Amino acid sequence: MDRDGFGATPDIDDACAREQIQFLGAIQPHGMLIECSNDWIVIRASANLADYLGTDAVAALGAPLADLVGPTIVHDLRGRLQL
Repeated sequence: MDRDGFGATPDIDDACAREQIQFLGAIQPHGMLIECSNDWIVIRASANLADYLGTDAVAALGAPLADLVGPTIVHDLRGRLQL
């Protein structure tokens, strides 16, 4: 039993490892993707980037991530990655 008395807690990592990937290369409709280099320059972005940030994906390529999401968010991301 788990701490709430409702039975065993499922192993999330195991469940995710067994989940089949159905659409390789696809971004879920409620999300976007931004890939950055080690120096926080955008090197890849999903086509729907403009829906979330107002910047076209092609225009974002080569730009500093801070120009798209702001320096505070980049600072927070760097801090979280160091943890």
